[in-house]
Amino acid sequence: PLTWLPLSLLNQFQRVANIYFLFIACLVVWPWSPKNWKSKIFPFIAVLLWTALKDLYEDIRRKRDDDAENTQRVWRLNRAGSDNEEEAFEEVAWSEIYCG
Repeated sequence: PLTWLPLSLLNQFQRVANIYFLFIACLVVWPWSPKNWKSKIFPFIAVLLWTALKDLYEDIRRKRDDDAENTQRVWRLNRAGSDNEEEAFEEVAWSEIYCG
C-alpha cells in the first residue's frame, strides 16, 4: 500500500534537477548560509509531495483501468478431448486467458 512513496521518491531523484535542489537545500541548512532555509526547503518538499501524490493518483487510475480490462468477457475455444471432436466456445473473463 505505501510502496508508492519510496518508488516515487526514487524516480524523482533520478532527475538531475531534483538532485541539484536537494544539494541546495542541504547547503542552506547551515548557519553560515545567507538564505533562509525555509524559503528553499518547503517549496522543495512541496514539489516532491505533489509529484508523489500525482504518481499515486496515476497508479490508482492504472489499476482501475487494468481491473476493468481484465474483467471483460471474451469467447475462448475449449478443446476438451484430445481427438478435437468436443470443441466448443465458452465465455470467460479476460484474466482467465493464458498465452500458448
